[in-house]
Amino acid sequence: EPGAAVTGVGGRFLGRVSRADPLSSSVSFLDDLGLRIVAVATLEGSDEPHVLGLLVSEGREALTGELRMSWTVQVPLGELAPGVVVNEDGSSRARLFTGSGDEGLPSGLFFGETDLPLDALPGETRRIRVADGVRGGDVRALFVRIAPGFREGSSL
Repeated sequence: EPGAAVTGVGGRFLGRVSRADPLSSSVSFLDDLGLRIVAVATLEGSDEPHVLGLLVSEGREALTGELRMSWTVQVPLGELAPGVVVNEDGSSRARLFTGSGDEGLPSGLFFGETDLPLDALPGETRRIRVADGVRGGDVRALFVRIAPGFREGSSL
């Protein structure tokens, strides 16, 4: 179904189904312009997840291959857990995961790492670069999450 998660081996989030017909479908990968996902992050030195809110893909950086994403800050990173590593520029290295509340997309799917600016305030839009290590179009096998209740042979 449109919106369903597309993953690679190991459950790494690669994109979403953008169109689904009885005999074919299309996928929007993380580096496709406009792909939107709700995300959470764990900061280096802590296992506590932080709500990031909406990330929107702005494509891939030509030279580095990193994803460019805009981050609409929903919740400030606020009080940091003890042990969080803060870089000289006031950012912290973060692992990114899909968040909850996005229909068809389960929470907890890993999709990359970035340096998050810890001074980001609610309502701001920040640009971040995400090192994902995998280009969806290069993967030989993709997996699609099927909606609960779907049975093989049933119509879409």
